[in-house]
Amino acid sequence: MIMAFKDRLKSLRNERGLTQEDLAKKLDLPASTIRRYETTEGGFPKQERLQLIADFFNCSVDYLLERNEDRYSTEEVTKDDLDDEDRFLLDKFMKLKEEDQKYILELMDRLNKE
Repeated sequence: MIMAFKDRLKSLRNERGLTQEDLAKKLDLPASTIRRYETTEGGFPKQERLQLIADFFNCSVDYLLERNEDRYSTEEVTKDDLDDEDRFLLDKFMKLKEEDQKYILELMDRLNKE
């Protein structure tokens, strides 16, 4: 079943272990704005805020707006370019809290230097 924007936003926020207030601070938006986006049908942000949200969660605007189910977007590599194992690892990584993602990246940097 395709989720509504409000459900997608809430799901992405929860995957990162963020409260509505946490997300609002990270995006420099009022917490009431995040609450409205997650509770109001048709409570879509304007284009610049929509892009801000997509960039924060490293997903496409099309994914947020239910235009496709391909969640990740990068200019260099698309999810289609990845094999099953890489997709699995990317999905696991993106479900981590932000601080855990940073820890993993730091650990990877240390291991690459050795």
